[in-house]
Amino acid sequence: ETTTLYRGVNESHVFYEDAQAGLVRPSGGTATPFEHNTVPGATLNSPYTSWTIDPAVAENFALRPGGQGVVIKAEVPLFQITPSPNLKQVLLIQNGQIVSEPEVLVQGIVKGIPKVVTKP
Repeated sequence: ETTTLYRGVNESHVFYEDAQAGLVRPSGGTATPFEHNTVPGATLNSPYTSWTIDPAVAENFALRPGGQGVVIKAEVPLFQITPSPNLKQVLLIQNGQIVSEPEVLVQGIVKGIPKVVTKP
């Protein structure tokens, strides 16, 4: 069984070239889900990548801090998904709304469909 998830990657991200090809892979390491979300720099030592169930949130991350990025849509097997503490709200630059991040964490490599987005 799978679920549809979205990930936004900005053009300044170290793995942007991979994202353009629809490939998402974690940096690797031992960070827990809580550390991944709360410790500065922990995503660089994490077996997880951050995803959302909300395509608008993914687009928001793709457009920050610059004006171009990629939104990856993927069907992710449930066994790869780890619940996230989901502690953050996001100010959408597209429309100024504040929304929940609805984040989930994914272990391992994911291949999805990339879509380039640009700031209007």
